[in-house]
Amino acid sequence: MISYAVATIVSMVILTNIALKAINLITRFSAFERHIEMVTGVVILLVGVWMLTEEYIFEYFGVTPF
Repeated sequence: MISYAVATIVSMVILTNIALKAINLITRFSAFERHIEMVTGVVILLVGVWMLTEEYIFEYFGVTPF
């Protein structure tokens, strides 16, 4: 149980650092930075649509969900 907890914490720290470095790289572009709120809204909208239609998409393509 301890090794699972340590592995989980380490992976969270690593993935968070990778995401932070990617965000810092992306926000260096001033054109992207001006529209960051719109991009965030579109991403949230797409995730919401995906969650609402997930079962339909799996059925349509004949793939079993996880």
